[in-house]
Amino acid sequence: MTVHYRKSLLFLGLYLSWFASHGQGSGPSVTFKSPEVSAFNKSIETPVSMYTGVPNISIPLYEINIKGVSVPVTLDYHAGGIRLSQDATWVGLGWNLSYGGEISRKTRGIPDEYYYLYGGTNAPNSVNYFMQKPKLGLVPNSSVSDDRIDYINSAKRGGIDYMPDEFYYSALGYSGRFMFSQNRNKFLLYPKEDIDVSKYDGPSQTKLYSWNLKLPNGIAVNFGQEGCSKQQMSVMNLQTNVTNAWQIKSIKNTYNDTITYSYDQFNYRVYQLNGQQAVIGAASVDYSTNISNPLIYDSRIKVINFPGGRIEFSTLGRQDMPTERLDEINVYDNSNNNVKKIHFNYSYFYGEAFDIKNIANFYDEARNPSDYRYKRLRLDGISITASGLQPVNYTFDYYTLPQMPSKFSFAQDHWGYYNGIANASMYGMIPNLDPKIAGGDKRVKAEYAKLFALKSITYPEGGKKEFVYEGNTAGVWNAPKELLETYQDDNFLEKYEALSISSYSRSTSYPAPNETINGVRYFRKRFTVGGLGFTTQNNWSVNTNFGISTLEKDLPYLADNVDFKLERVNSDNSKTILRQFNTTSTSYPYNNAPARNGKDNYWVNLNAGTYEMTVAITYLNKPNSKPDNQPYNLSFFVRWRELNPLTNMINVGGLRIKEINAFNHDNVLVDKKTYSYVNPYANATIPNFTSGRLVSLPQYLQYQIGHLRDPYGVYKDYFNIKFSSNSIVPLESTSGSFAGYEYVKENHVDVANPANNLTSESRFSFVQPYFSQFYNFKTLGLTEPKEWARGKLLSKQYFKGNNLLKKEEYEYNFVSPYANNTENLEDYVESINTDLISFQSFSERYLQNPSDLPADFYDVTGADGINESCIYFYYGPFDNHVTTYGSRPDRNGNINRNTCDYTTAVPYFKLYTGFDKIKSKTTTYFDNPTTPVVQTENYEYGRAPIHYQLTKTTNNLSTGNQITNEIKYPLDLSLTGSEETGRLGLISSHQLDTQVDQVRKTNGKEEISRTDYLLDPTLNVVVPSRSKTNTGSNNSLEVRMNYEKFDKHGNLLSKRAENGISTVYIWGYNDQYPVAQVVSADYNTAISYLNLAILKNPASDAQLREELKKLYINLPNAQISTYTYKPLVGMTSQTDTKGMTTYYEYDAFGRLKFVKDQNGNIVKSNDYHYKN
Repeated sequence: MTVHYRKSLLFLGLYLSWFASHGQGSGPSVTFKSPEVSAFNKSIETPVSMYTGVPNISIPLYEINIKGVSVPVTLDYHAGGIRLSQDATWVGLGWNLSYGGEISRKTRGIPDEYYYLYGGTNAPNSVNYFMQKPKLGLVPNSSVSDDRIDYINSAKRGGIDYMPDEFYYSALGYSGRFMFSQNRNKFLLYPKEDIDVSKYDGPSQTKLYSWNLKLPNGIAVNFGQEGCSKQQMSVMNLQTNVTNAWQIKSIKNTYNDTITYSYDQFNYRVYQLNGQQAVIGAASVDYSTNISNPLIYDSRIKVINFPGGRIEFSTLGRQDMPTERLDEINVYDNSNNNVKKIHFNYSYFYGEAFDIKNIANFYDEARNPSDYRYKRLRLDGISITASGLQPVNYTFDYYTLPQMPSKFSFAQDHWGYYNGIANASMYGMIPNLDPKIAGGDKRVKAEYAKLFALKSITYPEGGKKEFVYEGNTAGVWNAPKELLETYQDDNFLEKYEALSISSYSRSTSYPAPNETINGVRYFRKRFTVGGLGFTTQNNWSVNTNFGISTLEKDLPYLADNVDFKLERVNSDNSKTILRQFNTTSTSYPYNNAPARNGKDNYWVNLNAGTYEMTVAITYLNKPNSKPDNQPYNLSFFVRWRELNPLTNMINVGGLRIKEINAFNHDNVLVDKKTYSYVNPYANATIPNFTSGRLVSLPQYLQYQIGHLRDPYGVYKDYFNIKFSSNSIVPLESTSGSFAGYEYVKENHVDVANPANNLTSESRFSFVQPYFSQFYNFKTLGLTEPKEWARGKLLSKQYFKGNNLLKKEEYEYNFVSPYANNTENLEDYVESINTDLISFQSFSERYLQNPSDLPADFYDVTGADGINESCIYFYYGPFDNHVTTYGSRPDRNGNINRNTCDYTTAVPYFKLYTGFDKIKSKTTTYFDNPTTPVVQTENYEYGRAPIHYQLTKTTNNLSTGNQITNEIKYPLDLSLTGSEETGRLGLISSHQLDTQVDQVRKTNGKEEISRTDYLLDPTLNVVVPSRSKTNTGSNNSLEVRMNYEKFDKHGNLLSKRAENGISTVYIWGYNDQYPVAQVVSADYNTAISYLNLAILKNPASDAQLREELKKLYINLPNAQISTYTYKPLVGMTSQTDTKGMTTYYEYDAFGRLKFVKDQNGNIVKSNDYHYKN
């Protein structure tokens, strides 16, 4: 989950705030914000992630602020499409409530807390320990092999774990992934950041009970405890509850202010349609439908407490799941005043089409009622309510269809989105890839995939914003061919060539043969497979009744048969046989009588090229005999698919934005943006060639081999093909979408004057994934996890009409600077991916009970007890095949046994982390097209890996001038005295991004600014002590400002300039807001005239203003300004140094209504006109 941070405009931020600007040369400051007015609809911005084409629809509901931390509470919508079986969250289908962040994980192997986390360097349960076992050498060694096979066997069975889990984090604008490094004994971030990750166990030895992330600015974010999600699973043969997500628990700034989160815990069961499988064996097809009913332990946010108040979340029941929905959000100040109330309005999508109750015989109204299957919680809008005022309503509309599907339906595409195809067969969820399976159609249909997607937002004023979507597309030129062969798509053209022959007698034929030699009739046909050809399952098919009748059963082999042959025609016109089949077997198992068979289905690999089909009919019996006077027919088909050359792409699941239209309250179009995703450089013959790219494709079939004991007690191997409805290879996304786009054009239409259209053309990075080919058919594999290197903006051009205005170009560091662009110098996590090792790698001689080996994918020599002893693991490069080609079955189940010279590579990986920082930006301005102006900015990170902060920027201007800015942080320098104590304090509190020292050079002129820090012994926090610049004589550093006093929250109380003038800040409302600024006075004198209890909790604005008047009376020579507030709403009055007061009044929604002068005269008013 990515959390986006922006200023809340829903609740007008009419308050005075301050922030500490660490190390910027100016020291901390106190900022007084005067009121401003913004309409809510302006806050519902929809910036589009151009790389994925998914609009970011985020509605700010509230923003929590403590010093140095802003936490928005937002309602976010993912507009990339809704999957058919997707359950609605507690705020409606497609919506998510964000309030700070979370940690989640993808479990690989068994959960890390049970094994992998405790494998330090060379520990017996570490990857490194296994990899240090003796190599096999040139001659296999049984004792060495025994030891290693025992470890791998245990890992396959869940006894030990060599695969690190992947943890994903989101916290206050930072997001990424981390994994545990056994050789470093710590968590590594992907990509690198100055973030420390710590784990903690809980009561009763609860593992991974909570987490702590220390951000680069010293902010501590805690996750977990009662805020977590768990699911029952079996770990090491024990049933346990494993945590898969940890919600945010608290945020603590460097001044000991804390935001805390409280959760309600609950559990429930829900039925889920997980998929289907069909296993095709030699004599049967076994089907299964997987419907699970897991017990899920979850939590939902109840209260967020912060120094200024609290936010409460209340819920009500729902009909589509046995859980609850969010009903209201209420914000209270510390006096228990209700500042804001947000009500959520719901209904339900209802869809019962294509429910599987009549297909899979699954219907249990008691446990899985129809409401759970047919209803989906729909968020119709939100209402901002206040006493005595008409609610302010924001309504949402969605794409629907007259007939909508049940959540328990097979009408899904490859990626899980609705495709409108009933797939009403018993196993319609499995793609129809083999004649033996009555499977379904998983083609992507974008017009149906839009179902349930957000269509429009209507604002209180009556205007609305409309979203128009289209389906994702992607080119396939770099995708493994083996993965495309099972992909059903409208862009594939089904091709075939056939020879069909028939006649009224065996000795005649129609059509006539190409030639007859020695009585054998030859029929030939040549065809060409195009450059984008793909093989299909059982693409060779022959069928005939020639020679099959009982009248022919005693005819000799050479006198009565049909021979079918497919050959590849080579460049020198020679031919290579791909498949040959004869209707009469050359063996005589039945009393020397020929065994005849007229059917054969087979898989043959067809690459681009020329092929020849040949049918040879032999019939040497007497004409007009009874065997001869039989009609016959014969068919010979070769099938393949070709990608449509006019599109050269495939359709991909999910949605991308096509248009965003804005209408006013009269439904008149006032603003329009359109998007296109065409690669302008790829193929001139295809003007609309997609720029879409993929990181993964679904794979539905897996070749298996298993053990079976024959009647004599001998274990034999058997061969299966397993077809699954879900991809065997995990479907990876890129930036939250299944497709990313290298080239995207955005056109901002000027509705009144199209000649003034503003257009941008963007290009994005895409790192081609590798498919680690451990298997000959690439039916399993891994993709490189460096997601951060994809979707980076490389260039952007801005046009007005046809005129180029500006061009921006970017470069990035994807490898750490110190690594000198060499990945293997980066930190890494070790992994042995035991998912890529078949159970069949374990020889009978090493296993006590080999019969319990499940059917598994095939990657070793035969399991017949003879060649088993020659299976050994060795440590090869990551991209080695697990086995040689000859020892694995082909797609038709044929196994070519090898001799004993055989070893198996261990799939050992080093998962390298990397860098994700901008390297340079070049901007070219075309105000004068003949003399464009070029400006470059270069960014350096010279202290990595000590820290990963920006250390130098260089700006080269078109004038020839150069400006550099060098930055030093606490880890970059050594000081003395109290300054050194302060520097060490910054390090110990993890404030690593604090800018202590800056040197700015412009054409040789040097400007230096420095902020010193000290560790306040009373407050036990690090605070600025003084700021310096080099503006003194001899260019030496001189003190410009001393920061003399802070309170326990880090609020600045007093500062003194170099000229001796002091400025005092007095804080009220429980130290949340500054209520006075006094210039030319000292702090202790100023507060001596005030009743601090009134300042802390004033009964009214009038009481506080009356108390602050004492400053004007007792400090006549000081310059005084005072302020009052409505907590969590905004400033209510400000009195200037002349004693003149301006008043601010708000309505019940917290919106600024009037601005009045000191005499009560209205200076400004705001009217809010909303449609009911």
